[in-house]
Amino acid sequence: MAHIIRTGDVRIVRIAAVFILLAVFLPAVFALQPTCVVSNTTPTVHAEGLAEEVGNITFSCSGGAGTVSSLVVISLNVNITNRLDPSGNLANLTLTGAGVTIPADQPPLLNNPKTVAFPVVQFPGAGATFTISGIRAAIATITGAGATPAVTASVYASQVTLSLPGSSLFLAQGEPTLLSSVLNYGIPCSGSPASPLPSVIDFNALISAGTASSAVRVRSASLGVFVPQLLTPTSDFGVRFLVSLSGYGSNTQVYVPDVIVGNVAPVTSAGAFGTTAGGGTYSPNSNQLLLTRVNGADPTGAGGRLALLAAPAVQQSFPSVTQIPLVNGAATVTYEVLAAPGNVQVSGQIPVFVVVPPSTCPDSLQNTISVTLAPASTVATPTQTDPIPRYIPTTPASDCTVMGDCSASYFPVLQIATTSISLSGSSQGKTQSAVISVNNGGASQMNFNVSITYQTASNLSAANWLSASATSGVVETSTFIPITFTADPTALLIPGTYQATVTINAGSAGTVVLPVTFTVGPAAPPSPPPPTIQSVVNSASLQAGPVTTDSYATIFGSNLASKMTPASATVTFNGASATVIYDSSGQINVLVPASLGSATTASVVATIDGVASNGFNVNLVPNAPALFNPGIENQNYAVNSASQPASIANNEIIQIFLTGLATVGTPPVTVNISNVALVNTNKSTPITYAGAVPSVPGLEQVNVQLPSTLAPGTAQLSICVPGATGQQPICSASVPVYVH
Repeated sequence: MAHIIRTGDVRIVRIAAVFILLAVFLPAVFALQPTCVVSNTTPTVHAEGLAEEVGNITFSCSGGAGTVSSLVVISLNVNITNRLDPSGNLANLTLTGAGVTIPADQPPLLNNPKTVAFPVVQFPGAGATFTISGIRAAIATITGAGATPAVTASVYASQVTLSLPGSSLFLAQGEPTLLSSVLNYGIPCSGSPASPLPSVIDFNALISAGTASSAVRVRSASLGVFVPQLLTPTSDFGVRFLVSLSGYGSNTQVYVPDVIVGNVAPVTSAGAFGTTAGGGTYSPNSNQLLLTRVNGADPTGAGGRLALLAAPAVQQSFPSVTQIPLVNGAATVTYEVLAAPGNVQVSGQIPVFVVVPPSTCPDSLQNTISVTLAPASTVATPTQTDPIPRYIPTTPASDCTVMGDCSASYFPVLQIATTSISLSGSSQGKTQSAVISVNNGGASQMNFNVSITYQTASNLSAANWLSASATSGVVETSTFIPITFTADPTALLIPGTYQATVTINAGSAGTVVLPVTFTVGPAAPPSPPPPTIQSVVNSASLQAGPVTTDSYATIFGSNLASKMTPASATVTFNGASATVIYDSSGQINVLVPASLGSATTASVVATIDGVASNGFNVNLVPNAPALFNPGIENQNYAVNSASQPASIANNEIIQIFLTGLATVGTPPVTVNISNVALVNTNKSTPITYAGAVPSVPGLEQVNVQLPSTLAPGTAQLSICVPGATGQQPICSASVPVYVH
């Protein structure tokens, strides 16, 4: 037995293995081979199809003798896509002819995705005729063929001489199936009623109630392509259409008819395309299109059951409608062709009725409606489960040309006042922008897309420098949407004139092409980096934390030094000017303005040479004492140090300088020296003075007599004031004081 490789659902048998099988199992080949003239049929199939049944291949043989056993191989230019049966064999593929047999254990097999092999075909060599039929092919996958692709085949037979009409057999010619137009009137913010009698909602009731509706018009693109299932018994169903709805919101109800009568009858359309509003009446044996809704079809349009099982045998009208459940404002509706003439192009209109309560226009929803052939699929291989037929989900071309109504007032119209966009900038400089309006001059909703292409000269920088604020949109009737186009020269290192093209495509509503010119000059001198504040601290302790009004603060950051003469550096706290004491690239010392009053926070901004820094927030408190270090003088005004200590024996008074003691005199000041607390009680105490230094704003001074109990050496000294009621005292960080 030949070696068979199973890959997914497809059985692959190698031709070499088939020849081995022939050598082992077949009887000896007669010396006289028959000649078989090969002919074929070339049906018109759906160009969008992925499982289209192609034409028959017939072998008419003569000149041989006895029984011939031959390998027969058919190779297509596309994948073969017959359904697989439970054994993995190609289903509905037949080889018929008088006296022709195929061994039961040698079914046709795929040699590769495009080739089917009949390992053993036995037939009388003289006068035998047999036909291979039922091959399905993914004609939609043929690239470069335009709208009318063709399926071709080559034929091989091991034990006969073949006479072919040419190098290839043409087994199918693809023709487009569907043309369509959509009139989408959106969701009215003024509301849309259902019916005076909600219990009897049908087509006529919706029309009488003035229910808002949109419409999808479908038209056969070629003769005979709207095929009902009764003409294709090996198919799962006839030609279907999938109407996709989205963007309807949670308070919207959607109704569609159960049956559509098209072509010469009053069309089920709600008059959207200028026809008489009516449910439609079907007459047997007429050139009418009859569509039925499919209950329970899946989102691709497969499966389900027909709302009307067959075309009626007598004249009948169809007023019934059905509410379509929406999930997150979206749904799909599937219709199937029940009847359509093969000798004329037919059309029909599918209304979409919208029932919605009133709302404010700014809150109105933007919905979309589209139609494709169904079931929509991308499966181009044989499987056991995928539907037959199936189609690639492509947007059909507009039918307005063949209907002769492309300029009708009910269609949307794309209008752009601008004819071109011209911008200028500098290499690696700032972005430049222009705004255009996408206008809808028609009576129904317009969908559009925006695309950008570039025409880059070889001597310029290659970069995608243009962007749009929106790449798609929906424009209601007689309104517009602004689109901002931004040219970014960051990657354009070479000055010059750059060109691009903006295409705004609104389908049948029109397409506008706008040339864009971006003139890029030499790079501008680099701007100095802006000043940046990284922290604000007390100038005495250099520790982060709250500061007080009328005290010294230090700002740390970058680019804080002025390069102008005279220097131009200012600092504000909540907009109030601070006194700048010192500034450098990384530091500014200021006196916090007293005008802040009782504010608890402040935004600090440094402005250097006219450029403002970031705002840095600091907390403000009534008292935040901090001692300068060195900041203590002995009684003889010498700076206290290890080499110049103060005298304990002489009960010297030392002078302590600090900042942040903003409310001196009101709370008692405490001086802590080596855990000995010396308190200012406003009487005769060791603290002889606590207050501001005259003529030096922001600087405070405390004079204290050293206690005789101190041990010689280094002591730690801090100053405290009481905290708020129930709070701990507010103390400065300790600094060393040297005594002997």
